[in-house]
This record gives sequence, C-alpha cells and structure tokens, in this order.
Amino acid sequence: MPTAETAFWGDDVLITEALTPIAVMRQAAAQLPNRTKNLLEAEIESSHDNNVWVDHTFSIVAPGLDRYACPIFTVRHKEMLVYPTITHRAVMEEEGENSWYDDTEEELRASIRRILASGHVKAIIYSLLAKLNEAKPKSASKS
Repeated sequence: MPTAETAFWGDDVLITEALTPIAVMRQAAAQLPNRTKNLLEAEIESSHDNNVWVDHTFSIVAPGLDRYACPIFTVRHKEMLVYPTITHRAVMEEEGENSWYDDTEEELRASIRRILASGHVKAIIYSLLAKLNEAKPKSASKS
C-alpha cells in the first residue's frame, strides 16, 4: 500500500460514480415541475461547436404561455473531456461573477444550486407563475 510519500494519485481519483454535466442538469430539470405543480418545466438544449465544444443551455419553460422559455444558464465542456466545465449564468446577478470553471461534478452541482436559488431566478419563476395565474379563466362567482 502506498504511503503519502509514495502515492502519486489523490484518494478522490478512485471515484467511479461520476456523472456528466448533462446528467446533472437533467436531475435539476426534473425537480421543477414538482415544485411548481407542473406549471413550469425546465428544458436543456445542446449544441456542438466544431466537434470540440458542447454547450448545454438550461431554460425554464412555461407550457401554458405558448411554451415561453427563459434561458437561465449554460454549461460548456469539451466533447470527450466533460470536466472541467465553464458555467455561464444567463440571468445576471448584481454581485459576483457570471462565468466560472467547475472541475468536478460536486463543484458543478454547487454552481447549479447557487444559480437556481438566486433572487433573479426566483423572480423569473414568480413572474411566470403570475402570468399563468392571470391567464386562468376566472371561476363563476357564486350568487
């Protein structure tokens, strides 16, 4: 067994359960309908750039508003080496950076959590839900 002086690889190199960025994003997307009583969904659109880069754009979608979609963030990575990623926030925050690198799945998860819990994303969700409530037909008033 190698000792700290003779080991070349860190203990975390033996992780075998790692997920790709799109799989992590799909997990986040799957939670939105349950949290909004199926009024809102999240979609991920992927595009390829010269078979070198892949961009995954995460959007919140309101099916009841002609599928209006609002992009929230994009994750970019190389075609074969999916980490590190470059995460870019499409919804700008007043403070903090809007793009950063995530070297691992755990860092990417933390970035996605931070973006989705931000005040601007909450405002988008509240706005879409308000517009959906406005579009609902009013029930007949009782006489």
